[in-house]
Amino acid sequence: MDINRAHFGQSVAAGRGELTGRLPWACGLLLLAVGLTGLGLRPRLAEFR
Repeated sequence: MDINRAHFGQSVAAGRGELTGRLPWACGLLLLAVGLTGLGLRPRLAEFR
């Protein structure tokens, strides 16, 4: 049982280490996609005014 807990703890630490570097990039790309989508929809939404 302790072997499983130790392995789980190591896996969680490794996963968090991987996400720490990628999370800011993922958030930035998400905001960029939202912004570009808004710019792309703007002309279409203007048709309904």
